Amino acid sequence: MRARLEIDDKFWVPEKHILAVDFSNHNTMLSVRCLYADGETREWNPKDIPMKAYEKLWDYEGRQPMLRPYIFMFEFMHRYEGIITSVGGERLQDISYNDTVAEGIDKQYGIWGFQVLWDSINGKPKKKKDGTVIDNSWKTNPWVWKYGIKPIC
Repeated sequence: MRARLEIDDKFWVPEKHILAVDFSNHNTMLSVRCLYADGETREWNPKDIPMKAYEKLWDYEGRQPMLRPYIFMFEFMHRYEGIITSVGGERLQDISYNDTVAEGIDKQYGIWGFQVLWDSINGKPKKKKDGTVIDNSWKTNPWVWKYGIKPIC
């Protein structure tokens, strides 16, 4: 099985955000604003937005700004980019304390905290269409991809 990303691949990080698109009374897009979870706000002139995103933003005419999950962020709105520096496979339970902290787990919880988080996301066995069951819980100790990353911006 191949990893989704390879060394030297670039990626961008989507975030939870509030999107506000301002229109005039004459069906003209005036501006696009994004409020990020940390309070930072960015604004774009519609002329500077990629055409594919510009066309989709018209769907927001008349809508109130609302909190949007990270999976709905337009690529042009991202703030963080990275590059893959290493790729390898390892067993889930081989994660180190330092790696759990790098994954965002509070230092006081370490590996136990990562285990709880992992099982809250992957703990229930899932049935595929062909009837086979996939169990990626902590106790099954599945193989996982481990990526080394370097921030670009």
